[in-house]
Amino acid sequence: MGVTMQNLVAVEPVKNPQNRLRINWDMGRRCNYICSYCFLHNRQPDDFPDTKDLHAVVDNMVDLDNNIALTMTGGEPTFHPGYMDIVEHLIKHKSAFSIINTQTNLGMPYKFFQEFARRFEGERKLRLSMSYHIEFAKVEDAIKN
Repeated sequence: MGVTMQNLVAVEPVKNPQNRLRINWDMGRRCNYICSYCFLHNRQPDDFPDTKDLHAVVDNMVDLDNNIALTMTGGEPTFHPGYMDIVEHLIKHKSAFSIINTQTNLGMPYKFFQEFARRFEGERKLRLSMSYHIEFAKVEDAIKN
């Protein structure tokens, strides 16, 4: 079975007032935390979908519309070992995206986010939205990241 939009991406058919197609992309249901209130308890990074398959999903998204508001979710999208490469692939197609947002728990090491900032400096369409998980995150680390 090949990679299809139907088995990897949920597409909302209704556009918002800015006429954007909203896509909430569940990138693999893997997380670096094991929160008591969450159903996602898979911390195995080797269980993630292959990065090349996810590049194909991006290519399929671009065929859908040219005004996409994308939000990457997980579990934790940044936990995917190919996350930076996936963002790089999204940037190659940035004309199709109005927003490229990552919903993150900021649980990756500080150096990870330094590399993200360095690698994607000046990319105005990229956003990081933070969620704080009190069971695992330290306030100091969340503020630092």
